[in-house]
Amino acid sequence: MFLKNFSIYLPAADRYLVRDLSFSLQPQDKCALIGEEGNGKSTLLALMQGQDLSSYVQVTGDLDREGAFIARLPQSLSAEELKKDPGTFLWEQFPDFDLDYDLFYRLLDELKLDEGLLHRSVSLGQLSGGERIKILLLLVQLKKPDIYLLDEPSNNLDFEGLEALEQFISKSDKALIFVSHDELLLENCANAILHIEHLGPELIPRQTFVRTSYSDYRSRHLQRYQREMSLAKKERSQFDAKMRRHQQIFERVQHELREVSRQDPESAKNLKDKMRSVKAQEHRYNKEAENLRAKPLKERPIRLDFEEDLELPHSSKEILNLRLDELRVGDHLPHGEAGGADDAADAAKKGRLLSRHMYLQIRGVERICIVGRNGCGKSTLLKIIRQKMLENHISLAYMPQNYFDAMDPGQTAIDFLSRSAYKSEHTAVRTFLGSLEFRPEEMFLPLGQLSGGQRAKLYLAKMVFSEAGYLLLDEPTRNLSPLSAPKLRAALSKYTGGIIAVSHDRKFIRELFDKVYRLDEEGLHLLDPDEIAAI
Repeated sequence: MFLKNFSIYLPAADRYLVRDLSFSLQPQDKCALIGEEGNGKSTLLALMQGQDLSSYVQVTGDLDREGAFIARLPQSLSAEELKKDPGTFLWEQFPDFDLDYDLFYRLLDELKLDEGLLHRSVSLGQLSGGERIKILLLLVQLKKPDIYLLDEPSNNLDFEGLEALEQFISKSDKALIFVSHDELLLENCANAILHIEHLGPELIPRQTFVRTSYSDYRSRHLQRYQREMSLAKKERSQFDAKMRRHQQIFERVQHELREVSRQDPESAKNLKDKMRSVKAQEHRYNKEAENLRAKPLKERPIRLDFEEDLELPHSSKEILNLRLDELRVGDHLPHGEAGGADDAADAAKKGRLLSRHMYLQIRGVERICIVGRNGCGKSTLLKIIRQKMLENHISLAYMPQNYFDAMDPGQTAIDFLSRSAYKSEHTAVRTFLGSLEFRPEEMFLPLGQLSGGQRAKLYLAKMVFSEAGYLLLDEPTRNLSPLSAPKLRAALSKYTGGIIAVSHDRKFIRELFDKVYRLDEEGLHLLDPDEIAAI
């Protein structure tokens, strides 16, 4: 597949997402597609697959798939697809039963995906995010394409799933383009980089394609910027020095002209000639200034600063004392504490058993991360923790795994963050959205039209505004670009309150958390430092 002078124009915003992109994808390429949230990565992948997006973008240039069969793993499923049960969703992709069953069972084993999940009478929407991703990874590999396009394949995957994904990408003999927030996945797997940038306030699109590792590209990209900035500053400094000398000459000649005697016309004539020469030189310098090397443009990173002066619980205050006899699918409150019946009929009504004999006590400000296999109940547990903390009147802000749990898709970003109709607050909201790299037109788009990364940033913004003493985060980095995720980690490292998170982001876990618990069928287990380091 190759692209030549390929451009994607967004009429609604009157700007280009991609402009004059040219590159060729080779069979050995494991290309990481990187860029900030909203830069058009998902749009580009959909167009590469052959989707018709003419309802909202205009495309020019050449995109030649060279007869290749392309399979794409989408970032999200449609509402209709989410209503289907896993088996129906999978088997309808193979209507002629041309399924490679040897490959099917090998992939089930590699992905640690229970075959029973495909026969379960639940919808895809009722599964955990990681379980859905594993089913999509199973599907795209069963299709045996010539080219894989994977849009956030690492989202919500447990550690076993991430390991299987890394093995698949590294060992694949097919060309592959993937988008991921997981920096370790990029570092371990990518041998080519396609970087989409929107530079400066004018959002000038620039694309870079290079065959190198992610770590090497990041280093070279930074070095290039620093080198160009150094050259621009040096050139400007030298020019400013010339201008200072010129100004000194101008002022001296001007002073001498004022002081020259009328009885010395010859000196006056020489000084006037010299002033004309000085002004001519000034004109040449003005022309030279127009051609000075400009400072290199770059994308501004998100700025996320939590309030430092928060009302925090005393170190002795009990934040949470949670005991659960059972954790079941669909639980929002601990049945064990409520004294629910234990007979089979009630168990069936409450849902499949996920875990039991759980205990978690938190005092004061703590940083706790919960890990575990996909579908083990981490998100369900976090919702229960949230409910219990609210009952204890703990000031908290919550970021769910499913963003629309607390979002109206028809709302705008400004509506979502505003707590009143006051103009002053709306101005503050717009200013803050600008610091998160929201363009003016994006602030007024329905939330349903924003990318997953943009919605994630909105939840982070809401947390900053809340000034809460505790943050409850369910996979907070899963839709952030690998360029934004370090900024989030830096901001949270300075946050003075407590954090309880569910995550499989290995850098996020290692850098931020004092305690890490693994959730399994027998409850919560505190990991020792060696186990955390091995994550």
